[in-house]
Amino acid sequence: PVDATYLSEMFGINMDNVDSFYGEIPMISAHVDTLVVLKAKADCVDAVKADLEARRDAMIADTMQYPSNIPVIQQTIVGVAGDYVYYICMAGDTTSVQEQGEAAIADLAKGVMTTVEDAIKAAVAE
Repeated sequence: PVDATYLSEMFGINMDNVDSFYGEIPMISAHVDTLVVLKAKADCVDAVKADLEARRDAMIADTMQYPSNIPVIQQTIVGVAGDYVYYICMAGDTTSVQEQGEAAIADLAKGVMTTVEDAIKAAVAE
């Protein structure tokens, strides 16, 4: 799990705009699978979303990424469900599709991320 300091320093999140959060990050820097869900304070959803979008854009622009991570990072979802703002960048194990190329990795990542996004939206709607 991540803490408030990590979110502030690595994601640029202004934690004054956040009521609560949950996050999981990779244990090794060679991996990019990351999930961050933040409950924004009243009237702060747009500001928190902008912080997460800036993180996504910085990750996409980072030319020092492992080549196999690039198609995953490019599929990163930043979204909103009610007062919750989320950052989803994950594909899980891509070894089964790596030989098929970047498009196959991107498709796998998109499917995984969409499933996670759907689960977040369903949980918020309950």
